[in-house]
Amino acid sequence: MKINRYLFISILAIVIALFYLDGKLFYYGKSSFNFCDLNTLQVRPKSIPEFEGGFCFIDNSGFEIIGQGFKYKGYDTVEVNTILGYGYDIEELAVLIESADNRQYYAKFIDDKAVVTKSLAVEIVNQDEYIGIDNLEWVDLSSTSQGKAFELTRNYLVLLLVIMSLILIFRIIRKKDDKNKKAPRSA
Repeated sequence: MKINRYLFISILAIVIALFYLDGKLFYYGKSSFNFCDLNTLQVRPKSIPEFEGGFCFIDNSGFEIIGQGFKYKGYDTVEVNTILGYGYDIEELAVLIESADNRQYYAKFIDDKAVVTKSLAVEIVNQDEYIGIDNLEWVDLSSTSQGKAFELTRNYLVLLLVIMSLILIFRIIRKKDDKNKKAPRSA
């Protein structure tokens, strides 16, 4: 009975750790449980396979707002090749991009209050001209080692959770079978 209790407590601890790690993976677009948005712009990071464009941001309708190959009206010379990182605060999203000509820019997204329906305005700014960069919370995507470490740990914890759950189920079933065998039969 004690072993079952310890297994249950361990499973509960693993589930809590999984939710914590999944929350960290949200910022790399690899979260299984997207519980929140980055800010009031209601955008989320999303990681897709490289052959489909790689990392991007989606709005609350599921449409991509920035990703590989994107060009914006008024900024036709800048084509997004890679997203290197992003910064955010409650009302702004700044995405550090590398263009097709290997120059770096910031794509700055803000809520377009001039439009009645919910809309985002984008402004492309040269890397050295961005003002307010220090006020944002930054996520570096150029070196993905931290995101991969979180993802690998989460995957191992899921495997451990499945194994421990199977052991717990097996022990409970076996204990019930043992009780049924020991119970005297009445005639």
